[in-house]
Formats: sequence, structure tokens, C-alpha cells
Amino acid sequence: EYLYGEEIEAFLQDGVITHAGLAFSRDEKRKVYIQHKMLQDGRMLSDMLGQQKGQKGVFYLCGPTWPVPDVFEAIVGALVEYEGIDRAFAEQYIEDLKEEERYVLEVY
Repeated sequence: EYLYGEEIEAFLQDGVITHAGLAFSRDEKRKVYIQHKMLQDGRMLSDMLGQQKGQKGVFYLCGPTWPVPDVFEAIVGALVEYEGIDRAFAEQYIEDLKEEERYVLEVY
């Protein structure tokens, strides 16, 4: 599913968005899902969403609902590891990001 592929590529080129973590599990021999890519990009996620560097990044997840718990865990893990905060604070922080519309799920 790359429904908005051209728009995403244009946004990247124009600097409107700085990173698009895309996973196409059906197109690869080995199944790689978005939560796997997020584990690899933990430091970047923490830098973009965390508090320490004063960033105001926004996280959007579009697609099916089934990876949502693993995606949540990947972000919590990144915040714990790279922000140095405890798990409970990281979980609440993500809830706060939802309220600020900086953690947005467009899932079906």
C-alpha cells in the first residue's frame, strides 16, 4: 500500500517531513514490519519525540490496527533507553503526545 507515495516523496524532498519509516512486508522475502524498523530507528524516534532536545516531532501511523501494540512498545522502549526515563513515565508521555496530536494513529 503506497497510496500517497508520490505525496510522501514530495514532502520528504521539500523538507515538510524529515523521515518516512515505510515497511512493505509483502514486497520482501523476509517479512519486515514497521515495528521492526522502529526498533532500528529508536534513537531517531527518541530524538524527534522526546523532551531532552526540545523537539516537537509528530508520529503518524497509518495502516492496520494489529501492529499498534508493538509500535507503542517500540516508542516506549526508545524513550526509556535514550531519554533515560522510566517505563510508566514513557507510557504517560505517549498519552500526552496523543493529546497534543503529536502521536496520531490512522488505523483500520
